[in-house]
Amino acid sequence: MGVPRILPRTGALPLHRIAGGLAVAMIAALVAGQVGGRFLPGLGLLDWVAAAAAVMLALIRLPQVQRIARRFALGALVVAALVAILAPEALPAMQRALFQGTAFSAFLTTLGLIRAPVRASKLIGAAAARLFAYPARLRALAMTFGAQFLSVLFNIGTIGMMSDIAADHAARARGEGKPGIDPAPVTLAALRGTLMMTVWNPIGVGFAIVTSAIPGLDPVLFLALSFGAAMLVSAGGLLLDRGAGMADPESGTVPGGDRALAAILAAVAGLIAVTLGLHRALDVSFLVAACLVLPL
Repeated sequence: MGVPRILPRTGALPLHRIAGGLAVAMIAALVAGQVGGRFLPGLGLLDWVAAAAAVMLALIRLPQVQRIARRFALGALVVAALVAILAPEALPAMQRALFQGTAFSAFLTTLGLIRAPVRASKLIGAAAARLFAYPARLRALAMTFGAQFLSVLFNIGTIGMMSDIAADHAARARGEGKPGIDPAPVTLAALRGTLMMTVWNPIGVGFAIVTSAIPGLDPVLFLALSFGAAMLVSAGGLLLDRGAGMADPESGTVPGGDRALAAILAAVAGLIAVTLGLHRALDVSFLVAACLVLPL
């Protein structure tokens, strides 16, 4: 007799499908509760649905995160239980923290949904290639400022993407016997631009943390001030580092690169404008507005 095989139970959903369903439920309930609750107060109960989905999603994913994150999560559960028992008057504050954490979870999950398609986009690749294909004297300028706007879509992943494209471009040029660009200055300029983007990007994590942590802050005014400061600091950095990228040979043009770059810049401007419009029209936070805009 052979050893009987253990067959999987029929009807059991894979864990990633359950997690995906909880993520969609969390985002949908959060948006519906935050937006609809302003017109129909009863829909505010959906905030609890979103929070429950966020907690269940975190518990499902807990074994897959780093050990320090697991310890922190378990410690947070213990502290929450102790506060509920020993200081029930603090429960309203814990509720606000839970809802704020749920909003961050929904926002980060929404960002995760767009990273793969954006990274695979040929349009994004052509736009990035066009930035470092500018003549050597303009390359640092194009990369420092261009990376900021590309990063609105792709966030920190822009650094690795541009570095990979630059390395591939250099290898292909050298294979043809042509002098290729040095990927190091390109990557450094992308790093500078991407880090500056985190200061002012209205659908970025850094911007969300600042505007959520300071209740009296006007996010639109902060956006204008932070954008101006980021542009000023970027320009100052270029003036102090005049040699950035100048030693590299010119890389020529990229077929369709100008159209791709113009399309990406227009898309970024549209995303920011729609996010600002939803923030004002619906009176919701940038986190909720981003959860509406990014999937589109």
